[in-house]
Amino acid sequence: MAEGTNSQRLDQAARSIDLASTVLKSSNLDLVSIVAQASTKAANEVLEWLAREKISKPAFVYTMTLGQNIAQPNLNGLQVLEQLEQTSSKLYGMHLIMPGALGRKIIYDEQLRWVGTTEAVILKYHPPSYAVEALCDLFVLSSLEENDARAPAMKARVRPVISKMVDSVHLHTTNMVQGTKPLPACLEALPKHYLPNFTLADAIRTLQSLEKSDLLMKMDCCVIELVDWTLHHWNGTLTI
Repeated sequence: MAEGTNSQRLDQAARSIDLASTVLKSSNLDLVSIVAQASTKAANEVLEWLAREKISKPAFVYTMTLGQNIAQPNLNGLQVLEQLEQTSSKLYGMHLIMPGALGRKIIYDEQLRWVGTTEAVILKYHPPSYAVEALCDLFVLSSLEENDARAPAMKARVRPVISKMVDSVHLHTTNMVQGTKPLPACLEALPKHYLPNFTLADAIRTLQSLEKSDLLMKMDCCVIELVDWTLHHWNGTLTI
């Protein structure tokens, strides 16, 4: 079983090296534009890599467009991005350089880098499958209302792309080091409560609708992943 897992990880690393040799030929850090325009050799090679991953160009562009600018990391989040950048070139101490891995590329895309910080927070408390579902909800809620009857179909459409994205971020960044620092001791000491993935997504969406305001979070226990996410993405004054 362990040998099979290691082989899968090395296979993912090898495919990421393929992507590394293509995306760095372009200085454009906008993933959606690189793929949508397909106007350069580098863009065509990225499309070929996506094809090997069984991700179609329309599915990729559609999904990533939904995810643009849903949130932005604050100063704490930017520190996480710096840590992720420093560690994304190494794989389990093997010093295997993968500068163009999709997970790292997202970190450099200003419209999508929130995915890296959000996943770093989520994976402190939940498995990757939780991150996939929470991000699916966030992407879909950027376009639809919560109870829209079209939401299940849209989630089914974006889930394959988001699953690959989460795997890449997990492998090339968060999986190699602790992506975020421990919470302040006063928060760590509080009784902790964990949210279902769809509730966390809805809470993040609500917070983003209050952007640039001061925020008072009043709770009976510490909703840990929401507090952690807020500490890395909220730009106003936060009182808990």
